[in-house]
Amino acid sequence: MPTHIIFLVLFAALLHASWNALLRSGADRLWSMTVMCIAIAITSVVAAMFMVPPAIESWGYGVLSGLLHGAVSALRETSVLFAVLIGYVFLGETLTTRRILACVVIASGTFIIG
Repeated sequence: MPTHIIFLVLFAALLHASWNALLRSGADRLWSMTVMCIAIAITSVVAAMFMVPPAIESWGYGVLSGLLHGAVSALRETSVLFAVLIGYVFLGETLTTRRILACVVIASGTFIIG
């Protein structure tokens, strides 16, 4: 693998770790996320002014990527519910009121925290 690719991957990892550290260090995570998103949006708009627009043939891939990102986010938040559904349909698990209530509590917690 070329050296410059290795450095780009390491730089991306550093940026990702920095993003997470900044987000988690603030007292108000929503405000931290808002400020970072605004800064990234401004930086992206300025950078886009100096770049060649992508070929029209690639726009579909960009839209598909955005849709898949949204689907992955939704699945991550509801993974407990899918685990229960798979257990019920394919493994023959019984769904008692207590188990359903436990899943609702866990899923609610992921939405509240997430």
